[in-house]
Order: sequence, then C-alpha cells, then structure tokens
Amino acid sequence: MTRKLEYFFSKLANLWIVVVSGMAVFLLMSILSKIDREATGGGANGILGLQFAFTPEAAGTIIRLWGAEGASRIRDTLWIDYIYPPFYAAFLASTVAYFSTIWKMFTQFARYTLILLPFLAAILDYVENTLQLIILAQFPKVSGILILAASIAATVKWLIIGWSILVILYLIIYQLVKAGLSGFKTTS
Repeated sequence: MTRKLEYFFSKLANLWIVVVSGMAVFLLMSILSKIDREATGGGANGILGLQFAFTPEAAGTIIRLWGAEGASRIRDTLWIDYIYPPFYAAFLASTVAYFSTIWKMFTQFARYTLILLPFLAAILDYVENTLQLIILAQFPKVSGILILAASIAATVKWLIIGWSILVILYLIIYQLVKAGLSGFKTTS
C-alpha cells in the first residue's frame, strides 16, 4: 500500500498538475459563482447559504428567496458542481505534494495525510451535492435529516479545504522566511 501511495504522490508532485488543475479550478469557480449570482443573488442567500442551513426552516427560507426559477436553475446546473471536486482536490493535493517534496518538509505520514485530505473533501462535496439535489427535488417538503447531513458534509468539506490552504500558505511562508533569514547576515 505504501508503494502505491508513494507512486501516486510522486505523480501528483508535478508543477504541470498544479498549474493545469489550478486553471481549471479558477475557470469552474468563475462559472459556478456566475450561476449562483444569477440564480440566487449569491451571498448568504445563495448556494453557500443552503450549504450551512442546518435546519429545514433555514433551508426553506433560502430556497423560497430564490423563487421557483432560481431553484430550478440551481437544480439544472448543479451537475457542473460534480465536475469541480476532482479539480480542486487535485490542485490542493498536488500543490502540497509539490512544495513538500521539493522543500523536503513533513514526515511521510504527514505528507500522506495532507495530500489525501483534499480528496476526502471532494467526496464530501459529492455527498453534499447529491443531498442538495434531493432537497431541491423534494421542496417544499424539506427533510431535517437531509439538511443536517448536507450541512455537516459542507462544513467538514470547507474545514478541510481551509486547512489545506493554510498548509500551502505555511509551506510558502516558511520557505520565504527561511530564504530571507539565510540571506540576512549580521556583522559583529
């Protein structure tokens, strides 16, 4: 198992994967953001609001604010959000793999964990998207369990994504500080 993971991670630690997946993430994020703004008005009352609704009352209020046309548009375009997770997972994982490999940071276990976490976020995103489709199809009847499950999946997903971004920032800042300190010479 370790050899397969190491092979997988060595393939992920590629600057081209970082660049191409990063460009795809930017493009898909732009498309999804535009759809959300047009269909729901975006912001707290947009699809992010539904992700963090947690209760049937909050979810119902948000969906009603969208109106029938907005909810229908979100339901019809949610398939695009099924394309997005592998790209952001690849971008986050490959960026961590690339920087931690070239700068030789983290233990093997830590690298494996940090590289696998974005893929867990992607799986949770699929769970969340599927539950949101069911919720939208059943509206105005809204299941409290489905809303809660979708919100928990979204929350954990966003925590993992945030953590991955913090790890990438740490790797970059650490190297900048290290390079700055090694270039700084004091005279006595």
